[in-house]
Amino acid sequence: AEMIEQGKEIAKWHKRIAVKLPTTFEGFKARTELRKNGILINNTLVFSQQQIFAIYLHEQIMQRQFGPIVEQAPWQCFISPFVGRSRQPIMFMQVDFPEPDGPSIVTYSPL
Repeated sequence: AEMIEQGKEIAKWHKRIAVKLPTTFEGFKARTELRKNGILINNTLVFSQQQIFAIYLHEQIMQRQFGPIVEQAPWQCFISPFVGRSRQPIMFMQVDFPEPDGPSIVTYSPL
């Protein structure tokens, strides 16, 4: 609950602020609530492709239920992986949501 309240407060600073959240169970709870309010998110503490995929799936679900965040910024949410600490090679994944009801476009390339 504290992470959610802090995120809401930080988001008030400017419409283009992305609230930084850890990619943990508690971070996903906060991510859900903040995204319901149209708040941009920067997921951190990302160590694996599975975490990247979980963030991607969560973002798709949130956009289908609540729509994209086009009012605040021309981009959606961010993922900040710890590439140097990963034990597996991480591929850069760019996800574009050109239309709220259309298919997303996922682009993979090695870092």
